[in-house]
Amino acid sequence: MSAEKRNPRLDEGLVTELTERRPDLQAVITKVHELTDFFMNDAAADFAVPAPTLLRAKGAKNPAVASSRLSFFRRLLTLRSASLISEAIPALNEARLLSFALAARGLLETAALGAYHGPKLEIALVATDLPGGYMDSLRAAVMSSRFDWVKYLSDHATRQKMIDEYSSAPREQAPADQATNVFTMVDRLADRLEGVMPRARGIVHLDYALLSDLCHPAAGSNLVFLTGASDQQLTADLHPPRTTRLGFAEALIHSLGYSASTVVEVLAALEESNERLDRM
Repeated sequence: MSAEKRNPRLDEGLVTELTERRPDLQAVITKVHELTDFFMNDAAADFAVPAPTLLRAKGAKNPAVASSRLSFFRRLLTLRSASLISEAIPALNEARLLSFALAARGLLETAALGAYHGPKLEIALVATDLPGGYMDSLRAAVMSSRFDWVKYLSDHATRQKMIDEYSSAPREQAPADQATNVFTMVDRLADRLEGVMPRARGIVHLDYALLSDLCHPAAGSNLVFLTGASDQQLTADLHPPRTTRLGFAEALIHSLGYSASTVVEVLAALEESNERLDRM
């Protein structure tokens, strides 16, 4: 089966309308399709690495353990990106604009995650040992969170206790390994793109704010269902008019491109670091 049949593509009619209005988007759309193929094909490949506990039991040194963990982080970036981009495209085709916004924002956040953690996990060409704090950085990339999964997955009694804790102080519950604030990571993505994309900082932050309002119960989320407005009546439906879908595609297709491209760049850099770890 060809990649074009196996992997999602933007609807040809939508592409025609978009490029008639904005010829510059053709290159973006082509890139999005290429990146979709990359992630879907990479995600389909078999993957397994030795567990760090097994490596430790066999006497492996820190670089070998770090290489296994880094490979796992790379795999998670690939799978998350494949899942989101493969949802964003059909959602846009089918005018499921809320689903499209959720997937597009998730992909942007994945790029921000890579932009934030990736540089901390790179290994210099001349390195002969792990940088200071490297294992902590690896743990943060994979295990930091906004919910205490260690407690939640421990036993039923602990889960019941957590309910009481959330009841008394819902905003004070936090895991030991707290995830970095998403705005900090989006900032890092914007900084990373500054040198390669004109007005990158403003574009990234505007796109993220727009996508967030579309995803939240807010005015943006309401707009995706609006089908008509006049002095006489307002109408809303599950599927908006084609013009609404076209407008959202024109505004946000670029975010899929730069988000997915950033993840690919991070994956490539981490693969090089994996090779350097294996040589230590």
